[in-house]
Amino acid sequence: MNKAFFFVSSTVLFFLFTPLSNANPILSISPDIQTVSTGATVLFDVNISGLPTGIALGAFDLNINFDSTLLSFTNVAFGDPLLLGVDQLDPLNLGNSLPLATSNSGLVNLIDFSLYDPATLIAAQDSIFTLAVLSFTTLASGTSPITLSINSLSNANANNIQATTLSGSVTITTDLIPNTVPEPEAFLLLMISGMSFFLTLNRKHFI
Repeated sequence: MNKAFFFVSSTVLFFLFTPLSNANPILSISPDIQTVSTGATVLFDVNISGLPTGIALGAFDLNINFDSTLLSFTNVAFGDPLLLGVDQLDPLNLGNSLPLATSNSGLVNLIDFSLYDPATLIAAQDSIFTLAVLSFTTLASGTSPITLSINSLSNANANNIQATTLSGSVTITTDLIPNTVPEPEAFLLLMISGMSFFLTLNRKHFI
């Protein structure tokens, strides 16, 4: 009985405390949901969060899929806008990072790797930052997924990093709905015409 109780208690404590320390980093699209009009520019951040202490991102190869009938890819800027665009794989901005973006119909491939030593990257990187900002132009109304997938992800020692991905979407609407409320001038003309009509009816009634 005591052995069984000890085993159950130990198992419960193990599952309570170990998942937090073993949680995978998260790669995500932000914002995950947007609504914009046709002919507009829409931006998406590719973020990483939850990097464990002592682990730095050293390289990534990512795919972003989208509906090319609704969106046209225009540009990508590697780096974190909150850090003045500094690429966290090139934290000292010495050109030791070699980012590359290639685009096909409905696909953008992002590749970036660092030539810094692990200690420099670990000291410079936070546990959460933006890898790149993608820009699209909206073409037609509809909803396009922004699907993020990993080809490879590794730390500063070139060891594989297991990560969870969170994708997004954008809903594109037609131009703003026309204003159905009469303009002030038209509304006044309508009121005057209505009053004239009723006055004419009343005059005929009394004659």
